[in-house]
Amino acid sequence: MNKEIMYDIKGMTCAACVIAVEKAALKTPGVLESNVSLPTEQLRVVVDMSFDESKLYKNITLTGYKASAIDNSETLSEKQNKKLKNMRIKIVLALLFMIPLLYVSMGHMIGLILPSMVDPMANPFGFALIQLLLTVPVMIIGYKYYVNGFKNLFRGNPNMDTLVAIGTSAAFLYGVYALVMIGLGNHEFADILYFEVSATILVLVMIGKYMEQLSTTKTTSELEKLMDLKPKTALLFTGDTYVETPLEQIKINDELMIRPGDVVPTDGIIIDGTTSIDESMMTGEPIPKDKTLNDEIIGGTVNITGAILMKVTHVGDDTVLSSIIKRVSEAQMKKAPIQKLADKISGVFVPIVLVLALLGFIVWMIATRDFDFSMNILVSVLVIACPCALGLATPTAIMTASGAAAKHGILIASGEALEISSKATMVVFDKTGTITVGKPTLLKVISLTETKEDKLLQIAASLEQQSNHPIAKSIITASEEKGYQLSKVDNFENFTGLGIKGKIGETTYLIGNEKLMLENKIKLGQIKTITKDYSKKGISALYLANETELIGILAISDQLKDGVIETVKKLNELGVKTAILSGDDINTVTHIANEVGVDEFYGSLLPQDKQNIIKTLKEKYIVMMVGDGINDAIALKEANIGVSLSSGTDVAMSAGDVVLMRSDIKDIITLIDLSKHTVRNIQENLFWAFIYNVIGIPIALGLLTLFGGPLLNPMIAALAMSFSSVSVVLNALRLKRYKGVKQWKLKSTV
Repeated sequence: MNKEIMYDIKGMTCAACVIAVEKAALKTPGVLESNVSLPTEQLRVVVDMSFDESKLYKNITLTGYKASAIDNSETLSEKQNKKLKNMRIKIVLALLFMIPLLYVSMGHMIGLILPSMVDPMANPFGFALIQLLLTVPVMIIGYKYYVNGFKNLFRGNPNMDTLVAIGTSAAFLYGVYALVMIGLGNHEFADILYFEVSATILVLVMIGKYMEQLSTTKTTSELEKLMDLKPKTALLFTGDTYVETPLEQIKINDELMIRPGDVVPTDGIIIDGTTSIDESMMTGEPIPKDKTLNDEIIGGTVNITGAILMKVTHVGDDTVLSSIIKRVSEAQMKKAPIQKLADKISGVFVPIVLVLALLGFIVWMIATRDFDFSMNILVSVLVIACPCALGLATPTAIMTASGAAAKHGILIASGEALEISSKATMVVFDKTGTITVGKPTLLKVISLTETKEDKLLQIAASLEQQSNHPIAKSIITASEEKGYQLSKVDNFENFTGLGIKGKIGETTYLIGNEKLMLENKIKLGQIKTITKDYSKKGISALYLANETELIGILAISDQLKDGVIETVKKLNELGVKTAILSGDDINTVTHIANEVGVDEFYGSLLPQDKQNIIKTLKEKYIVMMVGDGINDAIALKEANIGVSLSSGTDVAMSAGDVVLMRSDIKDIITLIDLSKHTVRNIQENLFWAFIYNVIGIPIALGLLTLFGGPLLNPMIAALAMSFSSVSVVLNALRLKRYKGVKQWKLKSTV
């Protein structure tokens, strides 16, 4: 029988690391499936009976990483925050050395005064030596970039760390060479030191990595929030009393007391009592479900009204909530369908540059036997091919675009999310809280007698004032908005699943569903035709009666959010398909879908049903899922891109790759539009970063000297490299001017 095992992995920094660990795991006998999550730094393997854990540890160690059993002594958030703290400390320490380094290396160029012992004119050797001494600590602080960069290079998987390691090493080693030459009396080398290039690149990369980790930390806590839904204890019925018992000691067939307001500790069935259960964490629907004898209840849901006794049917990993937690964890491990273009370029670019630099050095040594000339060629090639521009191409565009998105109320967790958004071919919406407001609203009061509608509303609100049911709250809210004074209710009775009975003055009233009316011998007659029509439109109907006859109907429904219909039409204009997934009944979903105009719709879904539908849709489309509830968390993770609303649950917000802070559905259009602008900007950046190398490397190799032209000085090479970086940054900053699409208009349908 196959089983799933999780491990902590230490030492990963990038996608290449993830690939290396996955390949190492798959080489282990018995490993059938391997998935690594860089944000959580965990490995998930599916193994059979032949699995040998010691061989897995060995294979991963040989790859350069460390695997260990899951450490539960710290929460994921605590681990992530500790990592952030360490990164902050390293950045501060590196800045303490980089700032004086920049002062020494460049201060004299802008008229700053340097002590004579480090003045380039008075003491060129001291000038070079102090730069070396200030650069080395920065390189030590950033040693992991060299370890990971060169390690991946030697394994044939060069990445951005490899580019950083090679570029800064080239500048540093040439600086060491220049220092030696200065010591030998060649003082002109004091003008071509590149120590500050190494330090500056390292610090900028550290800051970029910190920002990336900061975003990652905010998006990896949904599992902990789901786990927090589980209470730690339960009230166990021992036959004559109730004992508060740790949840892990609860067994199947145990009987538990659930009081009003309690979170249901595990899955089971009701064996005594009636109540209403808030299942919004499972279904996303705001209206509690009435429960009575033999009805199933789910762990993590909330008991609203009555005290009940339940019999446990599932515990531990077999519960519905545990299943959701497992599915979210698995979805989090799965790979995004897109690869960074910069990584693809660097995978080819780095070895080519190395080979060209070495070949240039060897060829010119053979041709001229001039070491200085050949060394100039080697360093010029490496310096002009410094990865600064290539490394800045993607993150600068992403950071600028993320800032522009934030101004429009859109929080984007990663560059990957921003990139995928531009390619979405289907947008799938949750219904309640996403397409609709998510709160029951009183639409209409219909009088069936001479009693006026305002009076009927006042009576209904008075009866409902002792109930905390969402429908009751909607009636009371409507009454408060009109300023009605509620009446005193005597002989109040609450019939769970049916409605309410109470006496106002000398008259007894009933308010509830059809069953309550029939039990009290209230005839409905032709009025049932109206309520059936309401049901088809997704509208709930409450009957209001006195002791002898039906006197009114209250129509209650969840309303569409502003801009939903316009957003769906705009998506259709853009060629993007749309769908609705909902836990609500199919009649209600059908009505909403027809009103909104989506292409597909599905109702009566559980969380895992939503996930399975998303999986199927992904076979044909690049899917963007938009939701706001815990029940949407799995689907948000399963989709190519998950978009959550800030008005939803914390878990849904964390599970989403993008959060719409204004909970304005129209911001989906802004997200897609900004994403397309950003991807285009990244492509332009990569072009500028790469074109300088395409032009500069042949010149650095001495091409012009063959035709009587000058040899490229490393200083000019560094200037060209810097210019390419400036070009990339300036191009990325254009995204700051992004104005959004707030005023977008639909094309005429005439």
